[in-house]
Amino acid sequence: MGNFAVNKPVAVSMLILLLVLLGALAWKMLPRDLFPDISKPVLGVVTKYEGASSQEIEETITRKLEEKLGTAKGVKAMQSFSGNEKSEIVLEFGWGTKMDIAVMDVREKLDQVKDDLPDDADSPLISRDVGASQAVVVLNVSARHKALESELREKVDSSVKLRLERIDGVAAVLLSGGDQYEVKVYIDQNRLKEFGITNEDVRVALERENISQRGGRLAEGRTDYLVRTVGKYTSIDDISKTVVSNRGEKPIYLRDVAYSIRRMPKKKTDIARMKSPDVDKSSLCIELAVFKKPGGNTVKISEAIGKGVEVLKVEYPELDIVISYDQAIYINNSLKMVMSNGKQGLILAIIILLVFLRSAQSTIVVALSMPVSVIAAFILFKAKGMGVNIFSLAGLTLAVGMTVDNAIVVIEAIFVNLSYDKRVRKAIIAALKEVGAPVFSSTLTTLAVFLPIVFVPGLGGQIFKDLSYTIIFTLIFSLLVAFTLIPMLASKLLGSTFIGFRLVNSGLTLLLDKIFFIGWFGGKVLYIYDKIIKFVIDKWYTRLALIFSVGFIFFLSLKLMPGSELFPPTSQKEYEILVETPTGFTLEKTDSIVNKIEGILNSEERIRRYSVTFLPGNARIIVVFDSGENADVAAMKIRNKISNSVPDISLKISSISPLQAITGGGEGDIQIKVSGEGLGELRNISNKAMAKLSDVDWIVNLSSSVGEGYPEIHVTADRLKASDVGLTMKEIADTLEIAIGGQKATDVEMSEGTHEIRLSARSEDLASIRDINAIPVKTAYGTFVRVGEVCNVESKKGPVTIIREERQRVAVINVDVDKQSSLGLGDMINVLKNGEESGVLDDIELPVGYDLRLGGSTQAMQESFKYLIYALAFAILLVYMVMAAQFESLLHPLTILFSVPLSLIGAIIGLKIYDFNLSLTAFIGIIMLAGIVVNNAIILIDFVNLLRARGRDRNDAIIEAGKLRLRPIFMTTLTTVLGMFPMALGIGEGGELYQPLAVVVIGGLSVSTLLTLVFIPIMYCFFDDIQDLFGFIRFKISTMFSR
Repeated sequence: MGNFAVNKPVAVSMLILLLVLLGALAWKMLPRDLFPDISKPVLGVVTKYEGASSQEIEETITRKLEEKLGTAKGVKAMQSFSGNEKSEIVLEFGWGTKMDIAVMDVREKLDQVKDDLPDDADSPLISRDVGASQAVVVLNVSARHKALESELREKVDSSVKLRLERIDGVAAVLLSGGDQYEVKVYIDQNRLKEFGITNEDVRVALERENISQRGGRLAEGRTDYLVRTVGKYTSIDDISKTVVSNRGEKPIYLRDVAYSIRRMPKKKTDIARMKSPDVDKSSLCIELAVFKKPGGNTVKISEAIGKGVEVLKVEYPELDIVISYDQAIYINNSLKMVMSNGKQGLILAIIILLVFLRSAQSTIVVALSMPVSVIAAFILFKAKGMGVNIFSLAGLTLAVGMTVDNAIVVIEAIFVNLSYDKRVRKAIIAALKEVGAPVFSSTLTTLAVFLPIVFVPGLGGQIFKDLSYTIIFTLIFSLLVAFTLIPMLASKLLGSTFIGFRLVNSGLTLLLDKIFFIGWFGGKVLYIYDKIIKFVIDKWYTRLALIFSVGFIFFLSLKLMPGSELFPPTSQKEYEILVETPTGFTLEKTDSIVNKIEGILNSEERIRRYSVTFLPGNARIIVVFDSGENADVAAMKIRNKISNSVPDISLKISSISPLQAITGGGEGDIQIKVSGEGLGELRNISNKAMAKLSDVDWIVNLSSSVGEGYPEIHVTADRLKASDVGLTMKEIADTLEIAIGGQKATDVEMSEGTHEIRLSARSEDLASIRDINAIPVKTAYGTFVRVGEVCNVESKKGPVTIIREERQRVAVINVDVDKQSSLGLGDMINVLKNGEESGVLDDIELPVGYDLRLGGSTQAMQESFKYLIYALAFAILLVYMVMAAQFESLLHPLTILFSVPLSLIGAIIGLKIYDFNLSLTAFIGIIMLAGIVVNNAIILIDFVNLLRARGRDRNDAIIEAGKLRLRPIFMTTLTTVLGMFPMALGIGEGGELYQPLAVVVIGGLSVSTLLTLVFIPIMYCFFDDIQDLFGFIRFKISTMFSR
């Protein structure tokens, strides 16, 4: 390779130019998003059953569906939610499952069970958007004139929403707030009874008369007519004239049995308000939450929405359209910051090269290896289907300093060979022969630590896969560049007599030596190192003392290992406040709670704007601060104010982090799950657990899925009495549904739009249980009885939602913790439940058949750390195998591997200095260290072996190798450390996410490098002595047997 690079400069130039051009073209074509395409392999099956309670939903729908869906191929876990009027089942598949095939299999299972479901239940629907809990864009639309407010929702529905839904990548647009209209027919139950008509008769008459149907074709002469029966309603007058029955020859019209028929707003189910920076209080609006499809490009969706909004403002000047939240802003800022960190790291690395090499030519040669390697890596990005995201860019930033390692070793070896009075070409070829094997080996060891991450299952592997591939791709090209571009450029530039180079080099020498005294300082470092290394390897007892000292420091650092957490907290200016009121709160009562909270928000100077949406019992408020700086402190103060001013509510406040979309941020910080069959027993155990948890000072909020039940009115028929008058339960239920809840009869197309025609009783006619008892029901004999004559009507409380996991009922306790607590999530878990009977929850006595465990994000963290520990162990094994193959020895790789625990000392020190917990990103840094820190030891030990092969004494070889390899080791370490330094500062949006990774690598590499230069030679002597001892024993044994 060396001969080719030196002798074929044009061929090498064309090869590098081709890689750069293809890489630049690929860069232009790469998609951009905050995270890789991490679509959780889940499917949702939703079945609606209007009017059914949660227990009825569980018995008649959920259990039957679970029985079949549990047998679908590839289902890893199953969870169900049986709520009022809806069953939702979430199926989780293994990562890598082909979801199109999974959908087909699930649909086949549903076809097998659909006949067993209630006739009145809707058909089960399959959804692939399960878990897309976070909207990528939120818009608020208000009317500029008060006269438009009543029709605002329908206008937004038919214009803005429709436009947004057409954007490529948009999965759904959900509307909240405003008035929806319907045609309400208030039935007079007494008139129905007088005429002998039922509610069902009225519904059927409306459906029957509202028709437009094709009648076929009629040919008359040469004309072919299309015959249609036209009878569609177009006005309230048409509806009122509907004949619902006859009394003799006299028709009975709908207007004869109805109090009123009119177009009116539906009963409000939700309200939306928004406060802008230039007003004192919030105003009514329509909120549109835009959700993207799995794999959708957030940036492109945001750009399309921005353009669409500008067009809509022109088309509908009467509407005020505001984008209140846009995830793409965070994405773009994060990507810009990572790219900025990479550029700064590149500049710092070049400065280090200038300081150490003191040669403009050498610096140019080495510096060019960085952009060429990075740009060429984009070719493999495109081939692999990867995109530009925060993790792939972080990988590039990490790789910037690592890419020059190979180039530095090669150029340093060329300098050494040039000092032997060799010609440039001869020195280059000799240098490549000398360092080719260690460079190749050190690159393989670095690649070896990232390969296991690529294959790690679960959330951690999916998130960091792009980062690993990025570094692998970049290092592959850096190896190619080191053996082609570096020798070719060195052959052209190192022997150059260009006066500009000589002037720059002279200026550098003057600047560094006469002003900054770098030469003097370097000489002192080399002198001190020479004294230290001679002292420590000279005597066996000094070597042994240092081994024990370093071992003590290592085990002491393990004791200082910080707590664990899933991801580091991020600074955001957007926060979400989730409010849950006591069960049974009406919309009006919830509104009064929200008004109190808004009063607190209006008094906060740092809040720039907020938007609120709420429905009975629940509210969500998006708060935007003026900046992300100390926003977490301001948010906690607001939480305390709300808690003190508005008691008896469940309150959760958290930053709107895009990570929630892939980690399930809608759950509590910690989830505790109690499983068993009895709802009453689950409630008792949950109450005991919550009582214990309420005494933990870092827990700020608790909520349970089996809290106070939802108030219900149960109508239980006396089957014997009902049978005597020829009534069935279904007939009674249908009558109650129309009379109380109202029932859709048909649709009417009016000038204002298409509306439902809904039959209902007046609210004043149904104000109490007594009024339900008085509802007339027509018997099979044409007579009427009141509901109270054949049924028992009583008030009860039923479960709000019944949760099941793996076909067993589960009570879920969501625990929100104080984000400013010094404890990590792992430490908090140990406080709650550690299996050693010392946790807060460990002493709760559970009946037979019941279990208490931790779940949610806690479970995801534990699983991710388990897989990453396996990856670390496998990475170390791969590194050992690569080195064993290079050195043809089983002992020398063990010597080099001692640099890995040395790096852990520095990693823990770095985490402690920054007060970071051990997050997934920090753990990835530890795995990276296993491949990076051995490179210095490989370069050192390989040269020691080379000198010994040339006849040098062991100790002399160690001292000489240390002195000659000191400069390249410092250079490679400093270029890597300074390349990551901007990332370690954690500046900018999203910087906190990968800051622990950089801190771990910088701390681990720095400490490991300093200790490697002394400790690794000692371990080399130790294992060499062992090898000599074994050789001596073998010799003695062979001598004994030979006699």
